Amino acid sequence: MQIKKADISTQEARTLFFQDGALDLIAGATLLNFGFDVLSQSPSSSLFTWVPILLFSSLKNRNTLPRLTPYLKNASDKQLRIWTLIPSFGLALMLVLLGIIMLSDALSLADLRFALGFALIALLALVPALWVGQKQFFIYAAVAFAAGLLSLFIAMPALFIFITAAVMLFFGGRAMMRFSREFVLDEEKDR
Repeated sequence: MQIKKADISTQEARTLFFQDGALDLIAGATLLNFGFDVLSQSPSSSLFTWVPILLFSSLKNRNTLPRLTPYLKNASDKQLRIWTLIPSFGLALMLVLLGIIMLSDALSLADLRFALGFALIALLALVPALWVGQKQFFIYAAVAFAAGLLSLFIAMPALFIFITAAVMLFFGGRAMMRFSREFVLDEEKDR
């Protein structure tokens, strides 16, 4: 996607800000860690589950912003902070809700709790698909929805969490490599 350094709309800037694959990678790593929580039936508050969310802002500041500074001239610092804060808050909320639904079964859903947990992942994956136009999140929603259906018949929820996380990590890694090649830093051009 070839974008000129001219003035771009807020929606175009937001889409550009999220096309780096960082959200995909962080969401995938968070789900991967949560899969280990489900596998071991430990609480979702374990340190390793939350670590990827804490790295989101750092990844945006070190990789994305230096590459996009010429393109984001119309985006205020406040907007950029909000664009970083909303996904972090959404991921934290997802973890809390998944912990309540899948690990504690506080809602007394028995076997339906895993299907409901995957439905939650699918719904939350639709938010970035609709908010910033990242189409790969439709794929994540479809994979999570299919995993939820399969979890009704095959009692291996951790496996389906790992599959969903692997899909996110694959597409996120691919997006980050494409982003890094398209938006090259000045130091990288000199090499």
